[in-house]
Amino acid sequence: MTLRGVNIGPWDIFQNTLTQQDFLNLKALGIEYVKINCHLGNLVQDDGQGGWTWKTSYKSGESVIDTWTRYIQWASDAGLKVTPDISLYGEGISPWLNQSTFWDPAVYPLFASLWATLAETFKSIRNIVSFHILHVPGHAGTGNAQDWHQIITPTTIEAIRGVTNKRISWMPWLFGWGDVDGVKNHTGWYATGQPLPYPNIEYGFNHYANVISSGLTDLVSSRCEPYDGDITPLLWHLQPAIDFKNKFKVPMGCWEFGLRIDGCGGWPLQEPSRLLWIKDMLNLFQQNGFDWAYWNLAIPQGYGGTDWSIMNYDHTFRTELVNLLSEYAPTPISQQLKALIPLGVIAYLMRRG
Repeated sequence: MTLRGVNIGPWDIFQNTLTQQDFLNLKALGIEYVKINCHLGNLVQDDGQGGWTWKTSYKSGESVIDTWTRYIQWASDAGLKVTPDISLYGEGISPWLNQSTFWDPAVYPLFASLWATLAETFKSIRNIVSFHILHVPGHAGTGNAQDWHQIITPTTIEAIRGVTNKRISWMPWLFGWGDVDGVKNHTGWYATGQPLPYPNIEYGFNHYANVISSGLTDLVSSRCEPYDGDITPLLWHLQPAIDFKNKFKVPMGCWEFGLRIDGCGGWPLQEPSRLLWIKDMLNLFQQNGFDWAYWNLAIPQGYGGTDWSIMNYDHTFRTELVNLLSEYAPTPISQQLKALIPLGVIAYLMRRG
């Protein structure tokens, strides 16, 4: 199974800004996969009795689980492969469920139970291929790495496995934005960790062009000067994940990659070095057999520009970028042929052997 596409959400879900046509357009443009992210604090709230209940968005007026489920269904109906994905942070999150309070042993069984409920809720949606159980567990250096690895991960995986054997997408506790290299000098989990004791797990990480936790950026300097085409720092960041994938023969994905433009002087959207950086990343992913999801489909107005999204506010697409992504995420030739050849002809060819 190959997964190559884009991230959707979480703002789109909270504000209910997408249409069914957006998903059809993505498929028509050659994108084959979407990872649809929902903030935990937008999805559920304290029910006052030690549990959780579904939450209504104060932006859209709709229950967030209903919006999220509809987007997943639209993506599936459009022929896109889908991974539902939960994160802990972002606009609209209840203080009770923000990063500092999620890491409470009383919350962990609620989280596992939530995923069992979601697996059951989404079970009938045909093109769901995996579940990404928590987006960047070590975001901004917060959280509890030991609890994530030893308590939350096994209880959540086992809760999902009680419903379905679909693939589970998992990230170890990685510092910052989830970059693979850890804090410095390749001391992160992929340099030292072992595979989880469960089958059908895909491992993952994120990478942004101006990650500076390691002191080695993909750009000319930490001032976010344009990428100069030198892939050395790109490989440096990816190497622990490459080594882990090859050593243990497990699937690996980069679940966010992009160019953060906040604090970088607001580069023009058509800055040539942006496309060059993306193309070099895609080449490295392809060479090493990595799945990937570009960040992000769209960022609604009023949320600032944190990355180079592929869809404009008016729901048109940034042609150069989407063409580049679709070049590396083609629909498999077998699917193209199946769409073109009548079913009767396929049956005849199969009988012919």
